[in-house]
Amino acid sequence: MNTICCVLEWENAEGLEREEARHFLGALIQKLEAFGESQNRKMELMIIFDEDVPKDDIEEDLTLSESGPVERVEIKLLCAPGTGYYDKKGLAPYFTEADLLIYADSDCAYVPDWLEQHITAIEVEGASVSSGYTQALAPANLIEEVCTYAWFFPSEDPRDRLHRKAKNRFFANNFAAKRSVLLDVPLPRLDASRGHGGVWTKRLAERQVKLVKLPGARADHKQYDTVGDMFKRALILGRDKDFGLFINGAGRGKRIWRSFVALFETTVKFLQRFFTVALRNTPVWHWPIVLVLGLAFQWITTARQMVAATAQTYAEEQEGYSDLAARATTSIWTATPSPA
Repeated sequence: MNTICCVLEWENAEGLEREEARHFLGALIQKLEAFGESQNRKMELMIIFDEDVPKDDIEEDLTLSESGPVERVEIKLLCAPGTGYYDKKGLAPYFTEADLLIYADSDCAYVPDWLEQHITAIEVEGASVSSGYTQALAPANLIEEVCTYAWFFPSEDPRDRLHRKAKNRFFANNFAAKRSVLLDVPLPRLDASRGHGGVWTKRLAERQVKLVKLPGARADHKQYDTVGDMFKRALILGRDKDFGLFINGAGRGKRIWRSFVALFETTVKFLQRFFTVALRNTPVWHWPIVLVLGLAFQWITTARQMVAATAQTYAEEQEGYSDLAARATTSIWTATPSPA
């Protein structure tokens, strides 16, 4: 049977504790190994990283991941210098012969049958692309609580209004696609941190590529646990919001106007989530911090959006991946046998 490749960017792993990263790797490899064994299939795990991540660190994390025997899974390390988050994902189909690629992120936890749902959607039900569902991982501390209600991932609470919006979103941390589709309609290379998914799915629709939503194939996304990291994300989000308007044809005047409207809209929407969801799920003594830092997140985001709308000039979309592929190098990781 055809090989399946699980693509894992290692960019987000830098925000994890090493022990967390190793636990994630071990669980993922065990999952791939078990599926390969049950279906008598060859599996591939492709870990993609850039020059900021020492290869030795990844190899050490793999060695200490407690994944158990690895017989069905070939682990490929792809070093891709000068790449961003989406670049890494877009490069993957050029470095594998697998017919099906399943994309995961290093800072997410996945439900037990996540892998099977994506494979079934494409190999049995005839989809060419499958899109899973992502929500916030349950917060473990106060700052993660703030991030849960300030950022755009819905919380675990079914009353969270963001669940309705998330059903229509494309999450790059949780999707699968045929390799042929990824080569025919490559992930776009845009001058933004995130937001490529909306452009890509629009192009898939124009080409009449069948995409199915898998609400049960859920990922729980880890939230930022420091104020500094959370506010850095707010700055990135503000620029990406303006880029989203730009890519959809908005002129500078409309972008500036929308940034001022966003100041009001984001404040109101955060307060709605705070009063309907956060107050029900956080201790009373956390409420003032969640409120103040959550509002600060919205205002930093919109301030950055205003600056981008006023002064930002975006680079044109880059075509193809040949330049990035020429700089990339691959190697196969093999577990070192334990000494007798």
